[in-house]
Amino acid sequence: MKCAVIDVGSNTIRLSVYKTEGTSFKILFSEKVMAGIAGYVNEGALSKRGIMKICSALSEFKQRLENFEIDRFAVFATASLRNIINTHEAINHIYESTGYNVEVISGNEEAMLDYYGALHSIDAQSGSLIDIGGGSTEVVSFSMGAHNNALKALSFPLGSLNLFSRYVSKIFPKPSEQKKILREINSAINSVDINAFAKNSMICGVGGTARATLKLINSIYDFESSNRSFSSDQLDKLHKTLCANDETARNLILKNCPDRVHTIIPGLFILKILTNRLGGNRIIVSEYGVREGYLCHRILKTA
Repeated sequence: MKCAVIDVGSNTIRLSVYKTEGTSFKILFSEKVMAGIAGYVNEGALSKRGIMKICSALSEFKQRLENFEIDRFAVFATASLRNIINTHEAINHIYESTGYNVEVISGNEEAMLDYYGALHSIDAQSGSLIDIGGGSTEVVSFSMGAHNNALKALSFPLGSLNLFSRYVSKIFPKPSEQKKILREINSAINSVDINAFAKNSMICGVGGTARATLKLINSIYDFESSNRSFSSDQLDKLHKTLCANDETARNLILKNCPDRVHTIIPGLFILKILTNRLGGNRIIVSEYGVREGYLCHRILKTA
């Protein structure tokens, strides 16, 4: 069976096509559009231009899917449509324009789907999962690696792109802007009582910020591209390198993750603070996340 899943995120809109057999799956095709939807939110509402950006990406993906014989198909949205005041207006406009019904999932649902997806690529008995998106961040604490043993899940409406949009005047945050970003992150984390989460030395990183961070660390330390993990000390070194905001930092970003030139530093700040607060000393970056969790839990119903 062939299944397609589209994830309408705050920073990127992604299409993944899978071949499934029983409870297993393989990615056949994947494509993303860097839409930056969080940047089109004004006074809590997604602008018409932002809604049209989503419609344009979905129409483009619709054409791509004509090349596949798709058996099951779904479109879902995370913070991009969850954290706005005109959600229903946006969903209706998208349906009228593209014919796609978009399911808006809650923050806790997103966190759990991240967990279900990550279980397919990491082998861990216990730990914490962090997914830093463009418009929200999800955290899951789990033990024993079993689906029904996920202990806690939370989400807060702060991500790499909305932090950039609020506080950064140019491309890279100045020292004064970095301080404002750090204050905002700590305030958001304190509001969700992160201290109630068990301390875990192992952190599973999910999503674009984690993948971009891995690329940057692999480059700094000349690791093989197949490497999927890094230590908290290596994360601290990357943090200091990027905060210097010099030519070395800019070249490192432009060489390894140019599509995240605006958002990698705010996203890295969230990752570093959460890793420290959760007691992590090693971060393993998962190949899979919310889309694979949605595939397994909602479409295949295996998770």
